[in-house]
Amino acid sequence: MLSAWNAFWFAPASPYPLAAFRILLGAYLVGYFGSFAPHAALLFSSEGVYVPYLVPDYAPPPAIAVPLFAALWLASLALLLGFRTGLTIPILLVLYLYHYFLALGVKHSSFERLIVIYLLALAPSHADAVWSVSQPAAAQPAATVQFAGRLVRFQSVMLYFGAGLWKAVNPAWATGALLYSTLQGIWATPLAFSIVRLGFSEATWTLASHCVVASELLLGVLLIFKRTRTFGVLLGCAFHLSNSVILSIPEFLVCLAPYPLFLPERYLIRLDCRLRALLTAARRLRAVRRQPGS
Repeated sequence: MLSAWNAFWFAPASPYPLAAFRILLGAYLVGYFGSFAPHAALLFSSEGVYVPYLVPDYAPPPAIAVPLFAALWLASLALLLGFRTGLTIPILLVLYLYHYFLALGVKHSSFERLIVIYLLALAPSHADAVWSVSQPAAAQPAATVQFAGRLVRFQSVMLYFGAGLWKAVNPAWATGALLYSTLQGIWATPLAFSIVRLGFSEATWTLASHCVVASELLLGVLLIFKRTRTFGVLLGCAFHLSNSVILSIPEFLVCLAPYPLFLPERYLIRLDCRLRALLTAARRLRAVRRQPGS
């Protein structure tokens, strides 16, 4: 039993899904924290307007707060590029938790907590084994194990199951009333208001609400089994992209970052081969242009 347990969590794994997950998460964090950059002093310094979450008031002056936030953004960029992730991911996690408890956590949003879970899973996992600036092109990828991938996949499945089950037992979702109010609430986009103004019947809103609940539950099921995971990834992409244009909560796009962990390894290996071929062709073209008379 112990051997089976160890094999389940720590068996050798392909480094490509984890690297793709790292790149998507890094790209998200670079964009997400970049959107806060013009307001760093306002949100995270003692001269700003902020609300500490579960901690005393400890915000530093702008001369310290702005460099700390810049370090957070640079650590996110290091994650995207795969620069010594064994060192930079723990630094990123500490900096993120600092800003989370200082101001970000007051929103009490699940996408903020997902970032913590993803970073905790990536920290010990050799996420820079491939597709990184730390990995020379000719070097052998560092060994990776199943742990991070299995942990994040489990979290993703339970995320959709949890959301779907909560909606399934919520009377306001059963009647469509909550969906109707959400599309004209504080998160509604102009598209959402346009949908409401179409004047659909209560039965239509009830049907739409049931479809949303069924989609989240189905998504959790599809992501469990290997044969259906690709369909789950496609459904999840459609679900989150549509949500991001109907509701002004683009932060939930962070849920897309783990999706490479659900794809068949052969897809990412083909992508790696094509990237290497493009890189080789670019190097040859550069060499030709450097030759005299070219």
